[in-house]
Amino acid sequence: MLAKSAPAITLHYIRDELLQSMFNVGLNGAAMQSLHELSSIASLYQSIQEGVLNILSSVLLPNQHAAGDNTSEATEMATIILALRTLALFPFPGNEAKRSKILPQPFMDFCEECSTAKYLCHENREVRLHAVATVVALMRPSIPRPCTSSHQTVIYPVLSPKLSKIIGSILNLAIADSDKQVRMHVLNLLDDRFDCYLILSENLNLLFVALHDEAFEVQELAIQTIGRLSELNPAYVMPMLRKTHIQLVAELEHSGIGRNKLQASRLIGHLARNAPNVMKAYVVPTIKTLLMKLSDEEQTVAVSVGMMRTIGDLAEVGGKDVSVVTDHLFPIILSMLQEMSCFTKREVALVTLGKIVESTG
Repeated sequence: MLAKSAPAITLHYIRDELLQSMFNVGLNGAAMQSLHELSSIASLYQSIQEGVLNILSSVLLPNQHAAGDNTSEATEMATIILALRTLALFPFPGNEAKRSKILPQPFMDFCEECSTAKYLCHENREVRLHAVATVVALMRPSIPRPCTSSHQTVIYPVLSPKLSKIIGSILNLAIADSDKQVRMHVLNLLDDRFDCYLILSENLNLLFVALHDEAFEVQELAIQTIGRLSELNPAYVMPMLRKTHIQLVAELEHSGIGRNKLQASRLIGHLARNAPNVMKAYVVPTIKTLLMKLSDEEQTVAVSVGMMRTIGDLAEVGGKDVSVVTDHLFPIILSMLQEMSCFTKREVALVTLGKIVESTG
């Protein structure tokens, strides 16, 4: 704060004496925070960047570790995690405003190293989580977006083989990691900025494997991602999503377990929201299946609410086509609206009714 408020007085001292002392401390949370703040002073930025990169290299890159280091395993892991966090959050010229579309070599070196088994398969979950977050943060500004030509044709950028390999390594964690939180973390981080790489067939295959994950939360993230990609690579994605839809409807029709029916209906809802072009032709038959199950008085509140919510999602996709089932649908909605003992049922019924009215006109 003193350096910012009186730079003319303190700048000479900081540049000539203080910075090197801070670098000599090595990787330290307080020192990194101070350097982060000092980096906002333009005349110090280059020196601070070089010093911080050297410190991080000594921790993260191979053959650069200090000789004779006898730190404990716990201390070493804490140091690695701090290095990964610093690399992801420090204001290097790798931010959106300053970086070119080519990942600078120092950051490419970090990405390649942190996407190896040494970090992505580390026994400590926190190391794996921070490694993924760091690599994604470093790559993100250099991932080009598709553009549209004057003829409204989508033009995809030339992909980097190195980045493609790194993204593939990260995506493998979404199916191979033993920890559900890590698998979810990967799918959450690989958002639409990475779609030009995710639409590659090898990456789509991994996403479809994740769609059958033992954890339902991972399945939800996978189907949302695949649905988003359906318009970018329809020839590959749509046939597989249609097959997935058929499997989900079969689960609704034949499963005797309420949880399975609830999960199937929720996944169908995700399909409707994220892949409307795939679901357009199946809206009416899917709603009919859901209505048949909603008529079963033995359904739990959670299952009934989940199915009604999915009907609302389907109605938004189906538009006027939904009018052919409204005679069967409205009595069930009105019945749920009259459930004075269950606010959740009344709420979802009202929301669904609004979507149907808006869609059918």
